[in-house]
Amino acid sequence: MLNEGVGSWAYRRVRSGGQRTAITFRDESWSYAQLADRVTRLAHVLRGLGVGRGDRVALSSMNHPSYLEGLFAAGLLGAIFVPLNARLTAPETAFSLRDSAASVLIHSAGVSEVAADAAEQATTPHRIVVDGAPDAGAVGYEQAIAEVGAERIDESVRHDDPCFIMYTSGTTGRPKGVVLTHGNIVFTAMNAVVDLDLVSDEVALVCAPLFHTAALDFVALPTLLKGGTVHIEEGFDAERVLTVIERTGVTYMFGVATMFDALSEHPNWTSTDLSSIRRVIVAAAPVPPRTLRTYTDRGIKMCQGYGLTETGPGALVLTPDQVERKLGTAGVPHVFTDVRVVDSDGEPAGAG
Repeated sequence: MLNEGVGSWAYRRVRSGGQRTAITFRDESWSYAQLADRVTRLAHVLRGLGVGRGDRVALSSMNHPSYLEGLFAAGLLGAIFVPLNARLTAPETAFSLRDSAASVLIHSAGVSEVAADAAEQATTPHRIVVDGAPDAGAVGYEQAIAEVGAERIDESVRHDDPCFIMYTSGTTGRPKGVVLTHGNIVFTAMNAVVDLDLVSDEVALVCAPLFHTAALDFVALPTLLKGGTVHIEEGFDAERVLTVIERTGVTYMFGVATMFDALSEHPNWTSTDLSSIRRVIVAAAPVPPRTLRTYTDRGIKMCQGYGLTETGPGALVLTPDQVERKLGTAGVPHVFTDVRVVDSDGEPAGAG
């Protein structure tokens, strides 16, 4: 294949197990073969709108399979995916559309009013609506992919080519678009597979936002690379998540400490069968000792991650045995990550 990037993953997984379940969402499921077909069709839709190498395709929605389909479809064309926070206002969304020079905005029907306003402000010419009827000036996602062919696409995409632009920060100023290459994402996924011991029968739960790097790059994509199943929830609800874990046999999930505390403090915590979970990873803040004890008492292994959007996000990790021994530290570098600790002058710092 000419395409060495993330966009080729659906095709590559079909070669070794196309009938395996790739994605589940609500009461629907997609095999790897179905995912590859839908991704190809979406790529043809985007190509028909003029999208090609280096063009930007934005997406604004709560968690939905279109995040993964959009990323892969853009990757097939050598285009750049731009996931946006679905909670942004129209002016905030318009800023990211202008800044990224997005030519297409894929969005859920739930944010149609904001999306239409933002696209007009940013002069983004094309909108595609998922999970609902399109408003005036937009086309429907499912109808669009049903009306095009599924001829295989194989453009030359290299590891050094940009894969997506993810906006970060913005608390004291404008958000900054972080450019991550296909190589960044490939090696981030490999870091997760190796350091977290992910296997091909994983059932990974995505309930943190896919417009943030952890859920997308450290849960969904490594699981798909390994050939496992990604179950997508639109958002986090403690009662719903506990139900999903028991019903679908979740083996792996990511969350921040407050999410894991919300689960353990829910009345259904003690009655929910959590035996399928092999490990969870917590990040964004240190793991409180009581949270670690609560989960280890249930036989759940907890890992701690440290990173940032710019590192894709994996930088440092504490494996379950390290968490217990080194709780409160940032961790050790991932297998394919190099880290340098410097002093205030930018010189390498000594031990301690």
